[in-house]
Amino acid sequence: MKPALLALYGILFLPEFFDRLRDIGGIAGPLAYTVLVLAALCGIIGAAYTANALLRGGLALLLFAASFVIEAYARSSLEFLTYGAFIDLITAAEFAGDAMDQNEAALWRSLPGPAVLLIAVAWPPRRRARTRANTPALAMPAALVLFTLLAFTRGGDGLKALPGGYAALSYAVLAAYERAAGDLGPRKGVSIAHVRAPVYRDIVLIVDESISGHYLDINHPRGVR
Repeated sequence: MKPALLALYGILFLPEFFDRLRDIGGIAGPLAYTVLVLAALCGIIGAAYTANALLRGGLALLLFAASFVIEAYARSSLEFLTYGAFIDLITAAEFAGDAMDQNEAALWRSLPGPAVLLIAVAWPPRRRARTRANTPALAMPAALVLFTLLAFTRGGDGLKALPGGYAALSYAVLAAYERAAGDLGPRKGVSIAHVRAPVYRDIVLIVDESISGHYLDINHPRGVR
């Protein structure tokens, strides 16, 4: 059952894998991406064949949560979760309820893949090593270190379309590092001194697509000056 579930998760990931290969192009890029995918899969398999049930279950929950975050964001925004967007999600955590209400359908559609991954990793292995070693569990943190270093050197980029939601885990590590280093925290007050300026009679409006152009006099004779 366990190999079948792992294989099913791999099959579910294949469309995303081939889409990413088509986007990269060339030779070196696809080769490097394939190596990263294999490293991620080694981490998943290592977590899946960890002997200790509690440790294996904890790793399964981490992979499930990270994979669900990546999948849910992609289905809600139709974009890959970048590091900048991840930080925006953290700073806007108080609006999580509104986001869940607005994207409820996308959240439900995001569950199957991460759920298969959760069960595949947490499912007890049929055959265990005689020593009941937990050495395979080291593959997942090793892969996480690799991806975090890659994201760090590339300014948060380079983790698109990796199985297991490793991008979210690496973003979390980077965010924790920035917070510990003091680079990420509460917004500071304005340090520029206020200068009293004359009151101008013209107002410049910066608008988005939700306001009609006829509101302004440049498009309508009775529009606002």
